[in-house]
Amino acid sequence: MVNQRGEVVALGSNRDGGLALARPQPVGSLAKIAAALALGPTDQPSTRYCRGPGCEALHIFARSLARPLEHRLSRVPEASLSRAFAALGWHVPPGEAARRHAVYGGLEESAATVLRAVTAVTDNLAHKPQTVSLPHVVHSVKLRDGKLRDGRTMTPQLPSLPAEPLARALVEPTRSFAIRVLEAPIKERAGTAHRLAAVLDRPDIGLRWAKTGTANADGGENLTRTSWVAGGFVHRAQPFAFLVLVTAPSNRVPLGHVEARDVAVPLAAALLSASLDRLAAKVTDR
Repeated sequence: MVNQRGEVVALGSNRDGGLALARPQPVGSLAKIAAALALGPTDQPSTRYCRGPGCEALHIFARSLARPLEHRLSRVPEASLSRAFAALGWHVPPGEAARRHAVYGGLEESAATVLRAVTAVTDNLAHKPQTVSLPHVVHSVKLRDGKLRDGRTMTPQLPSLPAEPLARALVEPTRSFAIRVLEAPIKERAGTAHRLAAVLDRPDIGLRWAKTGTANADGGENLTRTSWVAGGFVHRAQPFAFLVLVTAPSNRVPLGHVEARDVAVPLAAALLSASLDRLAAKVTDR
């Protein structure tokens, strides 16, 4: 979990190196965040993407349904989707369609660049846009060589996501649309991240949103390679972002037939509960 500047406030990992050494992974349905940015200028949460019950945009994003969204995006210019991915700092491979990646999320990003984008989205939804660095623990380092009375202070220059592109993408009416469809996975009973509702339903939390993503390993068996949940919230007027990534040791050793709602989301609920208790304790100590 990070604050609005990308500074890590809570971190857990069962691998050495954590965020720093995590390899890029397919983002899966996290890429639908880019779809929300591209659809925001024209769509409403009630816009229908298919026929029948549960076809409104709100429900399509809540349940992370691919085919209705793919049908709707067929009428969105490819350039609009490319700009949405660029605003997030995510890279569509050359020669591949941003439209398809916005639905199925085959593009690969590291956990750090995903969390940076999620932090920037949360900042913008909270009306606090700013440049966001990659997640980091160390802000500066003071060097002492034994000869100098005062050591030099070095501040690492981390790759940053500029504020302007995403701020331009999230003007109204896109901001209102994005809030509604990105909070739907938590708020809607059938939402893929609905288990987080009990954790984030607190009087000291305002805005909250989350998106899940599942990516399959190579082969025709649809076995899970990567499971994500990422999102953000505003705690006592301060934005925070979070990410949980569960990934197989390799593409040849998948996790099995599992969905993010059954793996990453329960982990996120437990970790967020503990982190929020610590935040509340800090406020009480003051």
